[in-house]
Amino acid sequence: METGRLTPDQALELIMEYLCKLATFLDAGPNVVTIGGVDRNGEDAVNDVSYLFLEAFKRLKGCGRDGLAVRIHPEKTRGNSSLRLPRS
Repeated sequence: METGRLTPDQALELIMEYLCKLATFLDAGPNVVTIGGVDRNGEDAVNDVSYLFLEAFKRLKGCGRDGLAVRIHPEKTRGNSSLRLPRS
């Protein structure tokens, strides 16, 4: 998206397809997608793709998944840039 090769809507569609495909691979147990957290420098790693994963998860109603792992850092994400499920 950053380079303009994908629009946010195109990226969302690809993420939705990825989550649906991932939900079909249960032989090795549940596949957990983790978003957010902090990078190697301890900085907030939440970005536009984090929010697109939340939106895709919401639209797909989890796509048969029990949950989505969202990593937060108490000093970085509490109250300011924490990931929140988009409202319908």
